[in-house]
Amino acid sequence: MEKPLEEYSKEELVEMVTSLKRRKKFGLVWEDKPEKVAIDCDKKLPVLKEMPEKALCVGSDDDPTHILIEGDNYHALSTLNYTHKGKIDVIYIDPPYNTGNKDFIYNDRFVDKDDLFKHSKWLSFMSRRLKIAKSLLKPTGLIFISIDNNEKAYLKILCDEIFNEKNFLNEFVWVNNLAGRQISNHGAAGTYESVLCYARNIDCSSLFTNSLEFLKTLMPNTYKGFNFNIKKDQEGYYITTHELYNGNSAFNEETRPSLVFNIYYRASDGDIQFEKPIDQDYILISPHKNNDGVHLYHAYRWSKKKIIEKKNDLEFIKDGDSFKIYTKRRDFNLITLKDIITDIVTVMGRNDLNKIRPIKKLNYPKPVKLIQVLLKSLPQHDFITLDFFAGSGTTAQAVLELNKEDGGKRQCILCTNNENNIAEDVTYPRVKTVITGIRPDGSKYSDGIPANFRYFKTDFVEKGKTTDATRENLVTRATDILRIKEGTFTEEIDTATFKAYSNHQKLTVIVFDPFKMTDIWKEVESLCIKKHNIKVCLYIFSYSPDVSAFTDDIPKTTSIHWESKPIPDGILATYKQIFKEKETK
Repeated sequence: MEKPLEEYSKEELVEMVTSLKRRKKFGLVWEDKPEKVAIDCDKKLPVLKEMPEKALCVGSDDDPTHILIEGDNYHALSTLNYTHKGKIDVIYIDPPYNTGNKDFIYNDRFVDKDDLFKHSKWLSFMSRRLKIAKSLLKPTGLIFISIDNNEKAYLKILCDEIFNEKNFLNEFVWVNNLAGRQISNHGAAGTYESVLCYARNIDCSSLFTNSLEFLKTLMPNTYKGFNFNIKKDQEGYYITTHELYNGNSAFNEETRPSLVFNIYYRASDGDIQFEKPIDQDYILISPHKNNDGVHLYHAYRWSKKKIIEKKNDLEFIKDGDSFKIYTKRRDFNLITLKDIITDIVTVMGRNDLNKIRPIKKLNYPKPVKLIQVLLKSLPQHDFITLDFFAGSGTTAQAVLELNKEDGGKRQCILCTNNENNIAEDVTYPRVKTVITGIRPDGSKYSDGIPANFRYFKTDFVEKGKTTDATRENLVTRATDILRIKEGTFTEEIDTATFKAYSNHQKLTVIVFDPFKMTDIWKEVESLCIKKHNIKVCLYIFSYSPDVSAFTDDIPKTTSIHWESKPIPDGILATYKQIFKEKETK
């Protein structure tokens, strides 16, 4: 029980005032609710363990390897923060909407609609995961978050805090049920959901494609009547959406006399005059006629001075014997184009899944086409996408089908728990069906989409009584984390002293006994020669960050390109930052 203020010491009162000053003045405030999966990390550290029997290796050597991690996404994200920090191009998530209808579990219990802390629990849950997710994004990265009105207002403020308000790009309105869903006995039936989009850093984000085809797909019924073509001049891409005159008839020769004038334009070199030139090559462009019944003309939006100074931002389009003048927009992208996605309905998501395997226990899986619309906004075809609320695996199917469509090399990383066996009974069979073309019942689904795929589960290593003991516990269980980090999945050597894994470009060598480096290097060098001198990444067990004493045993004359890193130093540093652990001596 708190004591009366008069019983506090001067030092205690100073600390209290200081604490009050530190408290934020504006933003989202909630009572942070402890979460078991985070508390567990006080005593044990997450690792990953592959289920090799579920691997699918039917793609080419240079195809990316898609990854599914089964386990709580807090633990999965923690491991990814070591393997993929700053490497993810785009994140899409469809988190629980917290409707109170058994869609959100916190500390092993469903949060119902009458829970007094339902919003606090949801915000605590999302905040922990979004903070880690932010660090995974590249500077140019994007995150898309599906949500409905139950938590949208809170999510927007939370994301403004985590990603910074200036990095908010857009709210996509997905009209997914024209008939509407009546979720209560009050109010109008809901017809839409939202997808919030944030950039990791808006100053670096140039990922939205300048593609007319994409914009038509995204907004088939938007901007009708505009001269809506994406063009390019010496200053870059632009669109033209508005003529130069002011469409408001209140701005006319009476109210804005200085903005009503003739323009003379010479098409051969783009020269502009305001007095009639002697040269007959100039074409008269009169002010736009005003139809208010009182005034003759609309005023221009720009002054004569601005027209001359910014003439490169004007486009003159032939119109009969004269020209129409349009202003160019160079800041166009999904920030400025207001997007309403209308041609994709909720039932399409269930239909996508039913074609593979009917699942009754999934209420609203997202449609493949919705994810593809969002992913197509990125111009490149070789990015990494992450979905850490993977559910039925829609994002994986969307990525695989896009790769087939355009020959892309996109990689997908999925994270999902195994609640109601969803990972094993739904997510994995779906991905396997899309890749192999064979349904779980053995019937043919398609011709397949050849790709490489690996299945991992989260596991744990107990912390030791000292940091060195923790290092020893962790190093032998970190193999699969290192394989994911380096993208090397083919086993080459497995011994008590070291392990080696490869892809078509490099070899990852994990050294458990660095005192045998001379013998280990002979085997590594022999293997590299067989593989045409691919480069080598050495992970060397060490109690300190310095492993130079062990690499001194590598011959200076070797022709192999190699680099070395200590383990598990980097993993421990990552976990220390996330879990705010206190190092034990």
